[in-house]
Amino acid sequence: MDSGHLPRGKFTTLLFTGLALCLAACSSSTTELPPASGIALLGAEQDLSLDADGTVMLMTFDADAGSLGSANLACSGGQSALFVSQFGSAYQITWSDRVTPSHQVQVVGVAEVEETWHPVTTSDSSQPSWSVSSADQTAGMGGDSISISFSGPRVVPASVTAPTSWDLEINGVSMDLSDAAFVFTPASQSLDITLGAMTNLWSSYELSCAGGVSVADVTLDGSYQSGTASGDSSAPTLVSANQNIIQDSYGSTVDFEFSEAMDPVFSTLLSNFRPSAPDFAVDVQQTADNILRVRFTGPVVPGFDQVEFYNLYDLHGNAGPSGPQAVVQPAPEINDYAVGYPLALAVENSGGDQFVIRTSQAFDPDFAVDPTRWVISIDGSPVDLATQSFSYDFLNRELTIDLDFDMSIGAAFSVTGAGVIEVDGESFTGVAAGLVTGESSEPFVNNADQNRSQDISGKLVDVMFNEELDGASAGDENNYAMSGGLTVLDAEYFPLTAKVRLTLDNPVIPGDYTLTVSNVADLAGNVMSAPQAGIAIGSTDQSSPSMVAVSAMAPEGADNDTLSVYFDDNMLASEVEDAANWSFESPVGQSFSVAAATISYDAVGRSANITFDGAPSTYFRRGDDYRLTLMGMRDVGGNTVSTSPYSGNVVAERTLPRLDSVWRDGVDGDEAVVRFSEPCDWLDDLYHETLNPTGTRYELRDSGGMLRGMAATATAEDGGLGVRLTFGLVIAATDTMTVYGVTDLVGNPLFEGENESILDEDPQLPSLSTGWSVLNSVSGERNDEIWVTFDRLMSSWQLLEPNNYTLLSGGVPVDLSRASFRFDGFQTVTIDLDESGADSLQSGSTYDLTVNQVRSVQGIHRTSSDTEYALPVGGDAQAPTVGTSDARIDPQGTNSIMVFVDEAVASSVALDPLQYDYALGNLATATELVEPSVVRVTFAVPVAVGMPLDIAFMQDLAGNATGSINRTVSTADSNGPNIAQVVGTIVAGEGEDYIVVTFDEPLDAASAMDPANYSVDNGGALDCSGAQFSYDSVTNSVRLELPAGQDLRQASALTVDISAVLDVSGNSMDAPVSVAGSMAGDASGPAFAGAFRNYREDASGLSVDFHFDEDIDTAWAGDTANWSASGGQPILDIEMFDGFYGRARLAAPLASGETLTVSGLTDLGGNSDGSLVVTPRE
Repeated sequence: MDSGHLPRGKFTTLLFTGLALCLAACSSSTTELPPASGIALLGAEQDLSLDADGTVMLMTFDADAGSLGSANLACSGGQSALFVSQFGSAYQITWSDRVTPSHQVQVVGVAEVEETWHPVTTSDSSQPSWSVSSADQTAGMGGDSISISFSGPRVVPASVTAPTSWDLEINGVSMDLSDAAFVFTPASQSLDITLGAMTNLWSSYELSCAGGVSVADVTLDGSYQSGTASGDSSAPTLVSANQNIIQDSYGSTVDFEFSEAMDPVFSTLLSNFRPSAPDFAVDVQQTADNILRVRFTGPVVPGFDQVEFYNLYDLHGNAGPSGPQAVVQPAPEINDYAVGYPLALAVENSGGDQFVIRTSQAFDPDFAVDPTRWVISIDGSPVDLATQSFSYDFLNRELTIDLDFDMSIGAAFSVTGAGVIEVDGESFTGVAAGLVTGESSEPFVNNADQNRSQDISGKLVDVMFNEELDGASAGDENNYAMSGGLTVLDAEYFPLTAKVRLTLDNPVIPGDYTLTVSNVADLAGNVMSAPQAGIAIGSTDQSSPSMVAVSAMAPEGADNDTLSVYFDDNMLASEVEDAANWSFESPVGQSFSVAAATISYDAVGRSANITFDGAPSTYFRRGDDYRLTLMGMRDVGGNTVSTSPYSGNVVAERTLPRLDSVWRDGVDGDEAVVRFSEPCDWLDDLYHETLNPTGTRYELRDSGGMLRGMAATATAEDGGLGVRLTFGLVIAATDTMTVYGVTDLVGNPLFEGENESILDEDPQLPSLSTGWSVLNSVSGERNDEIWVTFDRLMSSWQLLEPNNYTLLSGGVPVDLSRASFRFDGFQTVTIDLDESGADSLQSGSTYDLTVNQVRSVQGIHRTSSDTEYALPVGGDAQAPTVGTSDARIDPQGTNSIMVFVDEAVASSVALDPLQYDYALGNLATATELVEPSVVRVTFAVPVAVGMPLDIAFMQDLAGNATGSINRTVSTADSNGPNIAQVVGTIVAGEGEDYIVVTFDEPLDAASAMDPANYSVDNGGALDCSGAQFSYDSVTNSVRLELPAGQDLRQASALTVDISAVLDVSGNSMDAPVSVAGSMAGDASGPAFAGAFRNYREDASGLSVDFHFDEDIDTAWAGDTANWSASGGQPILDIEMFDGFYGRARLAAPLASGETLTVSGLTDLGGNSDGSLVVTPRE
């Protein structure tokens, strides 16, 4: 009620009541009064007794504040004072809107009253309450209502009619009240809520008012109140479930019609509808109150698929149907193959051919890919669909069948549906026919590459086509032709690829040949219409070949220097053997022509060998370096050789030339011929005091040593083996010859050429000295000897070549390639048959000995054979024997006997089982030569001690035979071998030292020659890894020939550790042993073998070349501190060219008769003879 319009009588009563309350408040207040000079506002109260809507306020001052108008009053909420009534110090104000404890008020424009804001109180701060008076359900969507009554202080209408102030929970879910209608009646304090279409009351619900407030701004209790509604208790039923193929041609949508309207919130959840797995619902629409349209991920096929209902409700929460529901299609459509389908497509390459079937209506995917639902034939032959691959594109209504075989273009096919289920539930039985179509392009070659990954020789070519091929035509070698006359031997097609591998009769060099291909067909039957010619050949090898090793060798002799080159790839022989492709320098910077050399290429070894044997003759020099550059030549992959040069040093022979002989011409008395041990250089470079002071000097001296003259002319003969000199004076028989300045072809100097006697000319061919050659057989193996004696002094040049000798017995040659040759320097050559596998001379036999291609010391060359017939064999004529206790049981087998012979035996006899009879009637069943003089004989019966063994006969390597041998079987040897002695032998020079370890019984050769069983110490451990081991069955000894660099030293103790050596019976040494050995051989220190002033090297005589009689310690010899000159000349430098000769360079030349001395020099065996003195030849 508006307090401004109260009847006067009632207003007066209220006024006095308010005044009384105010006075009472004042009398009990403890508030400090303002100063007497001002009026204080004591209170501002919303008085709900004066106005239940809260617009009237009672303001009380401590004194009369005078007449206050609307303009003197202000409210923080912006409300305006409409009416002001004064009752002494109390004032009643009616505001334009509620003024509540949420606001403050202020008096303005009154001088006596302080202008400050004051809080507002209320006369009733209690909380209103509410209750539902009714809840009614109505038919159809929307219209359900709830009526609510409020009590207590009035509520603010706007706060309870706002949808957001209320929360209605149905089935545990807050409902959307935005479309509900809220009608509030202030007089009755009642609210009617009419729900919208999307919110319908269930029989039970929860309701709360969290946003309502009283007129005093007191919030209502927001807790939920449970309620019930009535009006509908009937459950809905399913009227129909129809597949909506009009709305969705793929059969994935179903319209569900119910007997009444369904709840739009709780019956439209995707989880309410569950088809067969793996499909699921993706959309639910309520197209009518009682119709729910559901779309699924896949078709729901009538008659095959069902949909399960879960938690369906009508509008008022009555539960609907649940469980599986059948779906029907009231109006199925007619299905057929789409226009242009089905298709049978043949594609390039193997695999990939397809059948593509498209229809006007989609199939159930499960049925579409079922091989049993289709029947397909090609050219009348049914296709086994169980092995094919099916895939179905549902949205495009297209079935693809990937075939595991290839079809031919133009083949006839038929396709029949065998009950394929369509999405509308109908069964498809359509029939169609057609022809296979697809790619029609013919095959062609993309590239052809020589395949050196598979065949390094370059004879394979891999031809790559653009597609896979018909195997028969692709594998026919007649369809391929290579230019240049090469023949295709084979064509291999690789199925499932586009590759054909050709094998040719010769390497196919890229760039040199082209390929022609014809008549090849692809898998679809397309044949090349014309030959594809001019196909270039590539290669899998794109790397340039290069040299990996080069050696320049200068052996003794002329026209035989070699340059060997090793490649990292197979090269074209014709280009390697073309001298124009070689650039060689030796020494570096000086061209060394290969134009006249013989160049050969070895394909197996990937190596080229240049022999400098042409004219003019060229040869390497000791100490020279070289540089080789190749160009133009290619490998079999067509790659040009790397032009990077290869550098190195010439490896030259170290043999010093010797003066073999000097003889005077029997016709021209002023001519003499000088012969050398090998071809030599500088022979015709004659000395001249002023014009050629470094030239070669041939000095003719009389018997007293006086110089008679020097050679006037010099002509080299026999490839440098000799030189013919003229002196212009008659040469006497007593004259001598001295030669200076000659070297061999590599530069090794001639040391021995002083005061050589001059012989008379002997023009006779050298021949065998009849009756003086000897054939000597020695008991054992690898030790027979042949002494070949000539009828005159011989030149050593090529005298020891095995091909110069032939030894025949009964027309059968003795293998001399397994022999070593020695020359005594005069007339005799010794041939030792000492190599592994060497033949043995047969005692009692005769041999024919033939020689050829040898020279006498005067150079007379035999070029025809000379033979001495029927040479007898001397030496060993003793038959072998078996000791009385040397037929022993084999400890390795109960049926075997070890027969020990006193020398090596002929295997042809010893291994004949018929030679052995055990216990009078048991012939041997097997034999084994376990060692050259030991035979293991095996019988079919066990053998026993004391039983007889009869041997028909035994024969040694020389053919000496025994008679019958009868022995009694002895006990097995159970003792391991013992060492009898160890002897180390020093051989003068580098290498060739050896150690002989002698055992007390025959050995197992394999263990006896195993380097791992020996270690050697001689003042330090020696490396035996490069040693050569041999076994001598006669002496039961093992010989260790030490390699170069592992020389024995005479003064150091020799100790050999030996282990794990077995005897022939298989018994091992009892334990490893360490045996001290004795030393033999070279015990003499080195000596000067000659020296001369090398004027060719230095015309002033500052260079002196020297050599020793054996290899020496070159480090010591190369130290100038160990040298002195008798004339006091400083030694500037010592250069060692090899292990036994070198050159001294002095600060001043030696005077005649002065000497050089080296002190403390040892040979490689550590031997020294103190200071060595030499007087160099001038």
